[in-house]
Amino acid sequence: ILDFFVMSFEKEEPVPIFVKPEDLHLYKSVKFVDVRSPTDYAEGHLNNAVNMYDIFTYLLPTSTEEAINKMNNHFQTRFSELGITGQEHIIIYEQSMNNQYGASCRGFFIFKHMRHPHVSTLEGGLDAMIRFEGSTQAITKEAPVIIPCQYHGNDDNTFDSWMASRDNVLRVLNNRISGTWLVDVRDAVEWLGLSSSPYGVDFTPRKGRIPRSVWIEWHKFHKLDNEKHVAKSKSNEQIQALMTAYGIQSDDEIIIYCFKGSRAAVALMKLKEAGYSNVKNYFASWNEWSRDFQLPIDDKILVGNKE
Repeated sequence: ILDFFVMSFEKEEPVPIFVKPEDLHLYKSVKFVDVRSPTDYAEGHLNNAVNMYDIFTYLLPTSTEEAINKMNNHFQTRFSELGITGQEHIIIYEQSMNNQYGASCRGFFIFKHMRHPHVSTLEGGLDAMIRFEGSTQAITKEAPVIIPCQYHGNDDNTFDSWMASRDNVLRVLNNRISGTWLVDVRDAVEWLGLSSSPYGVDFTPRKGRIPRSVWIEWHKFHKLDNEKHVAKSKSNEQIQALMTAYGIQSDDEIIIYCFKGSRAAVALMKLKEAGYSNVKNYFASWNEWSRDFQLPIDDKILVGNKE
């Protein structure tokens, strides 16, 4: 078993948002969280990884305080059940960065929202790990021994501001303040108004987009490693160039949405890493917005107008 699976901190905070497979040896006291399905997890996972598929599947129905508190209680219980104390370095991974709607980035967002101080995402996912020289030694079908505990987040409320609500979005829509942006990062079929969600064409009652949104598809925050065919996040310089092309500045207020805050988390993480300080994830996203008929939408079908 590789040395980087041994427990005890060697590198102090701040831990990076993304950790490359070749840099894992720098970090100890690591606990891996696999956010793939239980079936995929059972077929092979990183040594000592716990499986937390509900990081991806949990749907926040609304952005009300009641709904957010219910979600907080859910993950407080789940972290405790899986032996997550709040002291370890959590590294979250999916199969690849581009095939599960950014599930590992959604996990990062949830852990930060739950005030876990040491959280990273595995750059390139399990695919990148498998392609890393010697990494196959770490793949196992053996379930780890889990010792339940009581999860404790820290007192840092910095990350509370990362969570946007429907009221935050309405404020941007109603006030039309220069330097504020609504960014839709959903797939083309959703932006065009042809499907309501990744769960099905009519999973929610309305199709379309939030008015005044700018569409920057979440795939634009990734690049494909041509040599190894692994999806990885773009460099900070590439992200800055991407946003500049849309007229978005690093000090602008940016609220990102998708369907359930997963693809939005991909964009948020990259923007934070690239120096965009005022970025929020509308975590309830289209799942909430499209179901509330009092909220405005643009439901025009945009076939043939993908850009």
